[in-house]
Amino acid sequence: MAKGTESKAFAAVTESSDIDGLALRDMAKRVASIDTLQAFMDELKSRAAAKVATN
Repeated sequence: MAKGTESKAFAAVTESSDIDGLALRDMAKRVASIDTLQAFMDELKSRAAAKVATN
């Protein structure tokens, strides 16, 4: 993850810093929303592929 597309977020969460609780909470929400979007897109692709296969 340190070299992936979310490397800056990974570094910010794993490195020691002076980040306050609110900023950390907001960053955690942003990271979670990426996971949620990815899960949605994976499901959408799966359904589209299944629909194409049955037609």
